[in-house]
Amino acid sequence: MTSFAPKQAERAAPIFVLSPPHGLGGHVAAMLGRNPGAYAVPETNIFYTQSVYSLVRELTGVMSPRLHGLLRALAHLLTGEQSQASIELARRWLMDRMHLPAYQLFDFLRDKVAPLALVDRLTGILNNPDQMAYVHAHYPNARFVHVLRHPRSFCTDVMALGKGAIAQLTGSYDEATQPQVLDPQYLWLETHQTILRFLQDVDPGHQHQLRFEDVLTQRRETLHGLCHGAGLPSSVQAMSRMIHPERSPFAGAGPLGAVFGDDPEFIKSPGLPQPDAPATLPGPLPWRPDGEHFCTDLRKLAEEFGYS
Repeated sequence: MTSFAPKQAERAAPIFVLSPPHGLGGHVAAMLGRNPGAYAVPETNIFYTQSVYSLVRELTGVMSPRLHGLLRALAHLLTGEQSQASIELARRWLMDRMHLPAYQLFDFLRDKVAPLALVDRLTGILNNPDQMAYVHAHYPNARFVHVLRHPRSFCTDVMALGKGAIAQLTGSYDEATQPQVLDPQYLWLETHQTILRFLQDVDPGHQHQLRFEDVLTQRRETLHGLCHGAGLPSSVQAMSRMIHPERSPFAGAGPLGAVFGDDPEFIKSPGLPQPDAPATLPGPLPWRPDGEHFCTDLRKLAEEFGYS
C-alpha cells in the first residue's frame, strides 16, 4: 500500500495558476511544467472539496469530466503512461483512498514529482472563498501565478466556443438588460476581481502577474520574470524548454475514460498561439446585439493591468 508519510524536506512549494476559464491558464501551467524545476499536471480539481470522498461524489454524471485531469495525472505518475488501462487503474486507486482529505491526495502527487515543484490550476474553485482559503492554509509558501489576457480577445474566444457555452455555464449575463444579454465580460471581470481579493492575503513575494500577450511579444523578459516569480530556474536552457508547452505529457486529449482535463483551447492547440491582432478597450462589443461597450468597472481594471 502506498505510504502517505510526510516528506516535507523533499517537497518544493507548489505553484498554482489562477486564470478565468478559457483564459490560457492551461498553456501557462504547461509552460511552467516544462521548466526543469517543475512538473505540471492537468487541472486536477483536487481542492473542489476537502475530501476525496466528497470530490468523487460531487464530480459524477455531467460533472465527471472534471475528474479527467486528476485521473490522467495519476495514471501517468503511477504507471508512466496514459492509456485506457492506466486510467482505469488510476480510478480504482482513487476509489481505494476515499478516506483521504484533499490535501493528502495533493501531497501524494507532490511526493511523486519531488524534488520538482508541482504545478496545478485552481480555476474551478476561484468562486469558492472557503476552498481558496483551504489551499492557502495548507500551503502558505505556495507560489501563485495570475494569468491575464486582454478582455476583448478573451471574450471573442469565449463566444466562439460553443456559442458562449462557458459564459452560459458561469452565468455571465448583463442583468441590467431585459431580457438579460449573454456577455463574457462579466466572467472576465468577476474572476479577476476574485483573484485580486484572494491575493491580498498572499505574501507579495509569492505571487506573480503575467499578461499572456507579453509571452508572445516580449518572450525573454516575460519568461525570466515568470521563472523568478514562480521560484524556478531562469537559464536560457530552461526558458527554451518553456516555449514548447505542446511537449507536455498532458498536451492534447487523453485516452478513453479521461479525454479532457484542461481548457478546450489547450487540448485542441497546446502550442503557443500566434499573437492576437491588437485589441482595444473602446468600441462596441460584436457579441452583443445592442452594441454596448465594456462596462466602466471592467475598463478601469483592464487599464490597471496595462491594457488600453
